[in-house]
Amino acid sequence: MKVGIVGCGEVSKVHIEALKDTEKCMVVSVCDLIKSKAEALAKRYSIPHTYTDLSLMLQKEKLDLIHIVTPPQVHARLAIEAMNARCNVLVEKPMCMTVREADQMINAAKRNNVKLGVVHSFLFTPGIRKALKSVRQGEIGDLLWADTVISIKSLLDWVNAPGFPMWYAKLPGGLFGEIIPHGLYVQLAFLGNVRKIFGVTKKIEKPSELVPFSELQVLMDCENGLGGLFLSTRIRTPYTVIMVSIIGTRGLLLVNVPTGTVIKMKLGSSMSTLARARMNLEPASHLIKSSASLAAKTLLRSIEHHMTHKILIKEFVESIQRGSKPPVTPEEGREVVRVTNLIWKNILT
Repeated sequence: MKVGIVGCGEVSKVHIEALKDTEKCMVVSVCDLIKSKAEALAKRYSIPHTYTDLSLMLQKEKLDLIHIVTPPQVHARLAIEAMNARCNVLVEKPMCMTVREADQMINAAKRNNVKLGVVHSFLFTPGIRKALKSVRQGEIGDLLWADTVISIKSLLDWVNAPGFPMWYAKLPGGLFGEIIPHGLYVQLAFLGNVRKIFGVTKKIEKPSELVPFSELQVLMDCENGLGGLFLSTRIRTPYTVIMVSIIGTRGLLLVNVPTGTVIKMKLGSSMSTLARARMNLEPASHLIKSSASLAAKTLLRSIEHHMTHKILIKEFVESIQRGSKPPVTPEEGREVVRVTNLIWKNILT
């Protein structure tokens, strides 16, 4: 399959590496408004053709697939143009900026009989996959609650580095607007579509266009249960914190997303000393096993940087070839856009 990349920032490298790993695709062209960025990316990966205009690239190249890794404000326009040229499209998150744009993208995919997929990469981490499987198999009983905690301090530490995407500041919520889709698609994977939502913010440090508040807390009523989403600039760690808690009628799960570890705790049916001891021992046992598995996989190099993109992109390419459903459907991307807009309407007005 011949592939074109639109947008030549840092994430484009992740997409190209993942496409190389599929062994079913060949990146033949890249496109960016800044010619030097397109040329530098093409040189790095020995890609034959560079463009500064998508229309020209579509006209000159016979492409099967376009990856759109530009700022989200132009996702819809570029995706629709590519799909009207009968190209399949994979677009980075968020899918677009409004529900109207999402509907236009979905209609273009159907009209042109092409695949449209969205990159919701956290869903392909080992911990989230394991937790989703546990919930769907009923291991913790009926789902009651799920919440996600994300630290964005590591992004703040990157603000003054070369190549920092300053378009983040143009999103509703600034830096929070860039990260909140990650938390939302994780929540929705467990809880289903949102029926009601409200949120609050807290301003501690000096607000700016990029960081208008310090914390954001969202509560949601969904098809499968209640949930929460908490984002903070003030969790003081040198690494990104992403923790997901899932509570059911018969147990709970705690997922450390970056490490892939999952702690399971079954709720005791007895007040005996042994039953209470097992409530402590079982989570410890799960943590030890998960840590040992993670160490082994790391040593064997089966866990790699941006592994999630590689899994998702491989599955998307296979969905094109087989005519099956994309790993993340445009309808799922649309729901994240819809809920994101509800949050900003609730908080920023």
